[in-house]
Formats: sequence, structure tokens, C-alpha cells
Amino acid sequence: MATPGMTGGDKLQRYLQEIAANLATLGTNPSVRIGFLEGSIYDDGTPVAQIAAINEFGATINREPSSVTIYRIPKSGGGFIRGGKFVKRRLKSAVASTHAVGAYSITIPPRPFFRNMIKAKAPTWSDTIAVALRLSQYNAGKTLKLMGELISAQLRQSIRDTNSPPNAPSTIARKKAAKPLVDTGFMFKQVDYETST
Repeated sequence: MATPGMTGGDKLQRYLQEIAANLATLGTNPSVRIGFLEGSIYDDGTPVAQIAAINEFGATINREPSSVTIYRIPKSGGGFIRGGKFVKRRLKSAVASTHAVGAYSITIPPRPFFRNMIKAKAPTWSDTIAVALRLSQYNAGKTLKLMGELISAQLRQSIRDTNSPPNAPSTIARKKAAKPLVDTGFMFKQVDYETST
């Protein structure tokens, strides 16, 4: 009668050691950061993360009293052409007038694109990590990069999918669109990820 036992233990041990070595490629605390990373700024120096947070959580912006110069083109007989609509300063026939603007507040409602994405997608991430680990032969670095790409794509999709609350009428008039969160597309393009080393 054959004695029950296990064969191939050395091969299994080598495989488990290889998995452990691959998982250790990023140290003891491998991580991936996803979102609007440090160094991502608008032309005026404003961090993209700040604008994303304002859109995510909402904000009230208080404006101090100021003045504004507008340009219009007068028409003979009085009034202005184009119904008095403002024109570019560079037009030679434009007339400038400066007007006082009192203090006012702008309220930006919350549009939780980031939290909504996490709530909807986070339950699937552990299974996805398990699949990514197997596909990458348990390489932690490759797995984190795959997850960074996936979650970044999910965040961009959440920005696309967020339509409520719509833009204010003044914003719609300027942008010619009611879709919130996307104006120039810069914030959308700055969604990124980085892995620890």
C-alpha cells in the first residue's frame, strides 16, 4: 500500500519564493496615489487639486468690491451697436467705460465625482487586484501600475458622467454648455497616478 504524501514540494517552494520576491519589489508598503497630483497647476499657478476639491465639496467664494472696464461700439444717433454687447478692447471704434462692482459671493454646489466613483468602483478593486497580480506573475510594481491606470480611467469617466447640478445660467452663457466639471478640459486631462518605490 502506498504511503500518502506530496511530491513536487521543492518546485512549490521555489514558486512561492518567486511570488514573495516579486511582491517585495516595491518594499514593505507599496502604494499607488490617484487623482490630481502635486505639480499639476493651471497657467495662473492655481493647483488643479484645489479646483478639483472645490468642485467635489462645493465652496463659497467672496469677491471684494472692484471695478471693471467694458468696451462697446457706439452707433450714430446714440446707443450702441449689437444691442450694447461687449466687444474686444482691440477694436479701434470701441469705447471704454469703467464701472464699480460691489462685493458679491459665488456659491459653487458640490459635485462629488471623486466620492461617487469610489463608492461605485471600490467594491470591485480587490478582485481586480487579485486578477492583476496573477496576470503580472505577482509583480507588485506592474499590478500597482495596472490599478493606477484603471482607477484613473474610472475617475475620468466619473467626471464625464457627472451632470448635476448643472452649471449656473451665467456659466452656461459663458461656456455655451450646461455640463459641469468640464470647461477647458485641463482638470480632466490632469487625472493621473503614481506608484511608490
